[in-house]
Formats: sequence, C-alpha cells, structure tokens
Amino acid sequence: MRTKNADGKGVKKSQILENEINAQRDKLKKMEEEYKEYKRLELEKNQKMIAQLIRLEKLDWVSIDIWQQAMPKIRIALTGKQADFPDSVNSGERSN
Repeated sequence: MRTKNADGKGVKKSQILENEINAQRDKLKKMEEEYKEYKRLELEKNQKMIAQLIRLEKLDWVSIDIWQQAMPKIRIALTGKQADFPDSVNSGERSN
C-alpha cells in the first residue's frame, strides 16, 4: 500500500509506520532522560533538606563515630527495615 508524501511521491505504509515508531522511541528516550534528571534533582533536594534538618536540630556537632553506631537504629526507625535501599543508593552511585 502506498500513500503520497508532500512531494507527491508514493511512500510505503511500512515506511510510515517505521518512521512513527522511531519518532516514538525518540520521544520515550527523551522522557526517560527527563525523568532521570527529575529523580536526581529530587534526591539532591532531599539530601540538602536532611542536612539542614540535622543542623537545625543541632546534631551536626555529633561525631561520625556516634552517627555510625546509631545508624542501624536510625535506619530501622525511619524505614522499619535493616537495609532496603535502591542499589544505586547502596553502592554510592549517582545518576548523571
């Protein structure tokens, strides 16, 4: 089956569909990149807010040794779990 394009030449229906599929793939890729950036910015915002909260509660003076000792209990208190975070958080990876 052929249709006419702007030049008046015939274009196969399969070519039209292939072009549309490629356009949708490009759109999906762009949306995935936007979502990844959104999640990165949300994480960054959350990290800043947590740091601010720690300062406001005057807990920033507490030594890292005490934080490390308390962290398992803090984690359970906040999440109800031992350690169940996304792999990217556990490995210290950052999305770019």
